[in-house]
Amino acid sequence: MLIFSMRDSTLGVNVKSFARALASFSAVSALVLTATGTAQAATAAPDATIVSLCYRAHVAGVGWETKPTCGGWSGTKGQNRAIEALEITAYGVGWFCAQAHTRNVGWGPKETCEEGGKTITIGTTGQNRPMEAIRFSSTKTVWANAHVQNQGPTGFSIGTWIEVGTTGKNQNLEAISMSFH
Repeated sequence: MLIFSMRDSTLGVNVKSFARALASFSAVSALVLTATGTAQAATAAPDATIVSLCYRAHVAGVGWETKPTCGGWSGTKGQNRAIEALEITAYGVGWFCAQAHTRNVGWGPKETCEEGGKTITIGTTGQNRPMEAIRFSSTKTVWANAHVQNQGPTGFSIGTWIEVGTTGKNQNLEAISMSFH
């Protein structure tokens, strides 16, 4: 059995807040596993006071994913199916912004910003324009990784302003994983 003080001075972690968030996550995970018999991402919106990043992809030839993911991979890997658009909701942050780089268009038309708890959509649907990269910025530090066509995962980009994927190589952004830390 481990015993912690209310603030672990070596890590600077508020253990009580961490334990509360872990308990909430564990309870939701157990309910999803019990209800479905498989491990799946929960679709309920997180508590607005808990910092989290949720998103779902519009995949070429498939359409919108039915459930958003919070921290896991969204899109497909190894199926040569590009993400064409992405819906993103950030909880527990003051603001967040995102911008898509799409084939034959580039970065554009402009960065879309919203306050925490609201949803933004970047990219296109119905135009057969694969996303190749995204830019994301927020008041919190984000970790993001892209799975790129013929390349696989590109590795994590970390910061309050990040860019993942590729530009000028005509390689599809096939999947993305993002979370706040």
